[in-house]
Amino acid sequence: MLPVGLIDFLRVARHQGVVNAAGLCSPDRRDSHLTLRPRGASVAGVRQPDAGAPAVNARMHPLRLSRQSADREVFRQVFVNWVYRNPVAEELPPRVIVDVGAHIGIASVFFASRFPAAKVVAVEPDEDNFRLLVENTRLYGNIVPLHAALWYEDSQLYVEASEEGSWASRVNTEGRGKPVQGLTLKTLLASQGLEKVDILKLDVEGAEKEIFERDPQVLVNVRALYVELHDYLVPGCARAVYGLASKYNFSKYQNGEVDILIFSDRR
Repeated sequence: MLPVGLIDFLRVARHQGVVNAAGLCSPDRRDSHLTLRPRGASVAGVRQPDAGAPAVNARMHPLRLSRQSADREVFRQVFVNWVYRNPVAEELPPRVIVDVGAHIGIASVFFASRFPAAKVVAVEPDEDNFRLLVENTRLYGNIVPLHAALWYEDSQLYVEASEEGSWASRVNTEGRGKPVQGLTLKTLLASQGLEKVDILKLDVEGAEKEIFERDPQVLVNVRALYVELHDYLVPGCARAVYGLASKYNFSKYQNGEVDILIFSDRR
């Protein structure tokens, strides 16, 4: 029988090649970075940019990650486990994607490469994550980085780091951490000259409870919601999300920790 570590390495290598597998399976080190060039996000037959639209890059550029487990685990989720692939949501190629809780840009790069005709708004409140997000997405003409947080109202929030790693920063209203602007989805879209969202990806460490309980309009113009629920951090997240979603007709799919809700009346 093969050792567990070797089995994991071979699985990752099958999707991402030996070089990427070596980086993803190496020991944790919080004080250094590695560079990976992801592969396999493109999909045949996607609509190309309209004439006169800004040029975009379908080619996947290198991503810079810290060697801490959080960054590498996100890469695994996106490019090995393919948690953001869904053939039903992709039946109509998305034109607007909003990546909320974009972290260091890994999911944004996946979406931008898979759908080069789409505009991807990458929203990240953590200052350190945002700097790396800007670096990782600068060669993608269809990604717009936005240093902000999704919220139920337009107001100042604060970002508090976590010992659990870069993916666990959380927003609060009590003044703990660094200030960041909180925006409703409506305001966020208006700032980009947009009205509707084909895919809203949401990974906000429990803030989804407040957003979905207190902003009844958040799903009005959303065709598909990709959400990671955090009831283990904030009890009631799933109840809040599905309580609002139940006002519409939707189909549900599950990809690992990601719930995918596709609203049938907007396809």
